[in-house]
Amino acid sequence: MLVSLSLLQHIGMVKLFVKIHKVLGMLLSILFCVWFLSGMVLVFVGFPHYSQTEAFRSLAAVDSSAARSLLFPAELGKGTITLEMQEGRAVYRVGKMARTAKTYYADSLTKVAKPTRKDCIAAAQRVVSADTARVTEISKLDIWLPWEQYQSSLPIYKVYFADKDRSVVYVAAKSGTIVQLTTRSERFWALV
Repeated sequence: MLVSLSLLQHIGMVKLFVKIHKVLGMLLSILFCVWFLSGMVLVFVGFPHYSQTEAFRSLAAVDSSAARSLLFPAELGKGTITLEMQEGRAVYRVGKMARTAKTYYADSLTKVAKPTRKDCIAAAQRVVSADTARVTEISKLDIWLPWEQYQSSLPIYKVYFADKDRSVVYVAAKSGTIVQLTTRSERFWALV
């Protein structure tokens, strides 16, 4: 009698392990399929970012009258020096990264004042031609600014637009430069 009882217990345990194995197998296979599909999306879609091409398209051309009054920027310091138009006036941006660079007027080499909230919103509107839905100021990195390199740009204005793409533009409050641009579609595929 003892043998048959332990045999029944053994068979019951085997059936339990088989059921557990089936359930875990199904759950893990679903997990691996989702993992594989999200990897494929990352290969072909990628994480949204504001590219140099987009930045170049949004720049205003340097006015010929402004070009005649440019001063040589030798004494501005070390780092990359770029020339661009800001509020109708030529400026030099000096530094390694545009969002943390110091900005000087190119005709007087005086430092440009920190941009106002209104200036930052105007910079965002030059990139996305639509009505502004709302503006928030963030003081820590969020899901669309996950890289530590953006820490020095904080605080950042997050400008939401009422366009068909539901665009969101991130503007560095210290420099007025665009840090990130995302659309609803890009955000969806990045979350997949």
